[in-house]
Amino acid sequence: MAIKMLQHGTFYWGYAERGKGLLAIELFQRMLELNVKPDEITLMSILCACSRCGLVTEKMPMKPDPAIWGALLNACRIHHHVGLGEIAAQNIFKYDTRSVGYYILLSNLYADSGRWDEVAKVRKMMRQNGLIVDPGCSWVEVKSKVHAFLSGDMFHPQVREINAVLEGFYERMKEAGFGESENEGSSMDILEASKADIFCGHSERLAIGFALINTAPGMPV
Repeated sequence: MAIKMLQHGTFYWGYAERGKGLLAIELFQRMLELNVKPDEITLMSILCACSRCGLVTEKMPMKPDPAIWGALLNACRIHHHVGLGEIAAQNIFKYDTRSVGYYILLSNLYADSGRWDEVAKVRKMMRQNGLIVDPGCSWVEVKSKVHAFLSGDMFHPQVREINAVLEGFYERMKEAGFGESENEGSSMDILEASKADIFCGHSERLAIGFALINTAPGMPV
């Protein structure tokens, strides 16, 4: 029973919850000495215990590669930590300048923080490196019918009305302070290009704009 509890991380979660990272590591070493193979729950538990106690070296004794920096960049995007995310991106691009996903993460980090001029710079960097993003696709059901939209879709019969709705949202965001550049020297052309490239081109936003102009207020989408 004790070995099964070790294998499935029961003890480790307890140590993690109480901030006992060193005890979790000691127990993990004993587990390995007993030739007990850890499962994914155990590994997750020991990582959690180390992270809560700041045991960075014991958690990761090797040099971080782009994948590890990418995980940090994604975490920064989720928690809106732009400065740390930029450090992660700089370390990624030292070794990997061809993976589109890292550029998208950095672009989304800037977009979520309203830094549209920086978004435009990332997109320009992607074009200079010859990187192309496959168009995303989003679906929305309106009045029991499913409609599909691609990013940058300009062929929908209601595309003008949809873009007008999105433009209205964008103007209201600027009035509220979202999307204003933090760099006073940035040109408005960069900001507008970023808006055209990112804001109005997202397939999700096209789908939402379509739903808004084709449903009554308060109707679920």
